[in-house]
Amino acid sequence: MNKTAVQKHNEVCLLLDYYGSLLTERRQQILRLYYEEDMSLSEIAELLQITRQAVHDNMQQGISQLEEYETKLRSIERDTLLIDQIQNLLENDLYSDPQKVKKELIRLQNIIL
Repeated sequence: MNKTAVQKHNEVCLLLDYYGSLLTERRQQILRLYYEEDMSLSEIAELLQITRQAVHDNMQQGISQLEEYETKLRSIERDTLLIDQIQNLLENDLYSDPQKVKKELIRLQNIIL
């Protein structure tokens, strides 16, 4: 796998973790078999007794849906931002000033809410 293929794979896996339950059971199953179980389109088609084309179409539609959910809801974007900011808070020497820590935590809380 080249770098962009690996990035795309990781992106779809993350989208599945966040929004997979919003897909139909069939699309969830197909995407999980492909991305988590590393099965080929042909293997999935044989297992589910559908055509390879049906597997491909369901995958493309499922990925499009997942991307649309993230575009609208931005949960991954928000969580990534929060994780980065929390990491920054932990790495900086703010512990010597409890007021700064409290102020930063309130700011992060407001992002969540």
